[in-house]
Amino acid sequence: MDALHRTSGSLPAEHPRQVGRYRIETYLGSGAFGSVYLARDDEMQRPVAIKVAHPELTAQPDQLAACLAESRHAAAVSHPHIVPVFEVGSTDGVPCFVVCRFIEGTSLAARLRESRPSFAESARLMATVADALHAAHRQKLVHGDIHPGNLLLDRSGNVFVSDFSPSLVCGQRLAGTPAYMSPEQIRGEEHRIDAHSDIFSLGVVFYELLTGQRPFEAASYAELAEAIAAAEPTPPRQIDASIPPGLERVCLKMIRRRIEDRYATAQELADDLRSMPGEPGPTEPTPPPADRPHVTRSTVLFTDFKGFTDRVRILEQTAGPRAAAEMKRTVATYVEEALRQIAGIPTATHRLLDTAGDGFFFHFDSTEGAYRFAAALNTITAAHNREVTDEIAQHWFRTGVATGLVAWSSNKPVGNVVNVCSRHQAACVGGVRAVGDNPRQEQRGPCRAADRVRAASHGPRRQTAGHHGAGGATGSWRRAGHRRAEGTAVVHGGRQ
Repeated sequence: MDALHRTSGSLPAEHPRQVGRYRIETYLGSGAFGSVYLARDDEMQRPVAIKVAHPELTAQPDQLAACLAESRHAAAVSHPHIVPVFEVGSTDGVPCFVVCRFIEGTSLAARLRESRPSFAESARLMATVADALHAAHRQKLVHGDIHPGNLLLDRSGNVFVSDFSPSLVCGQRLAGTPAYMSPEQIRGEEHRIDAHSDIFSLGVVFYELLTGQRPFEAASYAELAEAIAAAEPTPPRQIDASIPPGLERVCLKMIRRRIEDRYATAQELADDLRSMPGEPGPTEPTPPPADRPHVTRSTVLFTDFKGFTDRVRILEQTAGPRAAAEMKRTVATYVEEALRQIAGIPTATHRLLDTAGDGFFFHFDSTEGAYRFAAALNTITAAHNREVTDEIAQHWFRTGVATGLVAWSSNKPVGNVVNVCSRHQAACVGGVRAVGDNPRQEQRGPCRAADRVRAASHGPRRQTAGHHGAGGATGSWRRAGHRRAEGTAVVHGGRQ
């Protein structure tokens, strides 16, 4: 269902005109969970997408309670590439509705109707979606309906997973999209549906990106179910010989009939996709095993939301779980917006390595890109802070950046540079400070983005930073017996 991007459509008479504070503008479509609308949030002055649950899902009190509870559980997932949920609510006329960010762009389904992405772009999109799914799976949430219509593309080409509506309400599993179902899902084996089912569905999408057709086609539902449960798909390279062998291998592993033959986790899938080139070639090299250690000069970045745990606990006690969940979604929205702002900058190429709660761990291709991300993140929070007077309502991120020789094992960075980055991040008290080119000096006070970028451009071997409020300047690390990592840099600081 192409639900969260703008389409042309009128509003039929039987549909609501207002849901809570949201003014309905356009009917976008319908799915297993309910009808989807483009609406206007006049209070926040922004467009939103609203999903209204089908009446049959909320007809009985226990169904309504389950629907709201499952919707809130799904809304709690936080990741830069999952469409954030702003509110889960209920009114007299609409027992259960979910308000999401409106993605201005298109869907992968619409993109496929125009043309197929390149192999490299297809691999990038699938790796990003796998990252997002892994974040959901870690919170015990299965999407259950992955297909091109639920993968949205903004105007910069960034992909977002949408429609994390409840897949199970009051013991009744909502129907997915048959052509993208896993064997266990289409057989109705609910006890076996887990993260592996999402991986299979994503594999069907990947097959379609690579070949232009789905692996399983049939004239009826019964024939489709039989094909998915028993038939072997045609290897992609038999359809298009220019498909890289490595990508064919990944795709076929994703859609194995036996659960244990698929990738163990979506993260393992993402790592495998990123370990190989995506463009075709007559002599494509075999990628090194994912667990073969190698060392490269890299920039890593840690960031988290200052005081997040305490704020969530206070909100849960004073305003309830809904307000606490909204706080969690706010953090992801800030990171998502900062990434959007740097999307067009060549030096800002990045990869999300891990996320947990309010924390995000990135690998950037350049120090400048990491600085630009940190600058964008703090500019966004500064705009919020200008509108509040209560100190506890202010928002700050703590961000640490380090550049140097990094050992990579199983596509994860390890070693001293990562440790230094973590120490820098932990020493931050919120906000931004510039890093000068003198290793014994730190520019105190707020700084402009241009200053930060200029500092970054001096070269990674000259970048370093001290820790005010955490043991003094950089020299204190040496006095404490710590050798400064080559080319470390940090964005940190606080209010004056």
